[in-house]
Amino acid sequence: MTVQPNIVLDYKIGNTHIKIADNYCVTSADVKRILRDVAKKAQRSLSAEAVINGYGKVTN
Repeated sequence: MTVQPNIVLDYKIGNTHIKIADNYCVTSADVKRILRDVAKKAQRSLSAEAVINGYGKVTN
């Protein structure tokens, strides 16, 4: 049995399509865990992008 998401918010930022469902979070602890996990993944991605593109290099 597949649970269908209950989409409560659907919008776009640039080319990114964002859908927010409210049937995954049960407690505030769940919300904190999910946000922490998303932040970790975003930080890894941004750090990798910075390394690849040489952001932060000091040039004279």
